[in-house]
Amino acid sequence: MTTNEEAIRWWGTMPRADVEAFGDQGDFSMRHLLNAVLLRMLGDVRGRRVLDAGCGTGYLSRLLPDRGAEVVGVEPARALIDYARLDAGARVRRSEHPTGGVRAARR
Repeated sequence: MTTNEEAIRWWGTMPRADVEAFGDQGDFSMRHLLNAVLLRMLGDVRGRRVLDAGCGTGYLSRLLPDRGAEVVGVEPARALIDYARLDAGARVRRSEHPTGGVRAARR
């Protein structure tokens, strides 16, 4: 069984080309299966504050502001957060520890 720390280390050292393959709207399954369901479940997010905990490449931190939400994404994996910051910028933060990042984002 993989520990959280091992998973963070694995995602954090992912090659840039692999991270870029996710694209700004997520990978194929996100774009064609998950996004529509997730956005329907979230409903109208205009004016809402959203914490994208474990934001990965930041695709929700990019999608939801276009729908009127104020979003902060946190992510402990270096390779993913570096990519997320390219487009989502200040809306995403790197967390050295996932729960510390979530607590920090609430402030």
